[in-house]
Amino acid sequence: MKRLVQVVLYANIAILLLGAVLFLTRKATIAAAEPAASRQVAALFLGIAVTYWIVSRRFPHDARWLLVPIAIASIDFVVTHVVSFSSAIFGLGIPYDPAYPLPLVADLIAIPVYVIGYLALRRSTPDSLSVSASASGTSL
Repeated sequence: MKRLVQVVLYANIAILLLGAVLFLTRKATIAAAEPAASRQVAALFLGIAVTYWIVSRRFPHDARWLLVPIAIASIDFVVTHVVSFSSAIFGLGIPYDPAYPLPLVADLIAIPVYVIGYLALRRSTPDSLSVSASASGTSL
């Protein structure tokens, strides 16, 4: 399970880096309309990519690190896809580029993998809080 979660994390890092490049070069349709916002989105993508890289190094030893990509991917799913879908249905005027379904597919794959990985690894890895408490002779 660790290997699958790492592969999904690295795939998400690659997608985020691709998105950052597309927004910085304004090749994405939405980015061309808002140059200032496209730089901010690219910076956000780079920050999330770095965060995922840190998680990929730490989660094998402490499954709680997987809560970070679970939260990020879930928030991204709601903000990007649910709001955009609702906007399309109710005519709210929020721009969405349906030409790039890759983020939707990535979220639909990544979120369940992260959640299942967290649940599986939580059972197999010791809780770092209880390990550190037992090492110092205190109880929680």
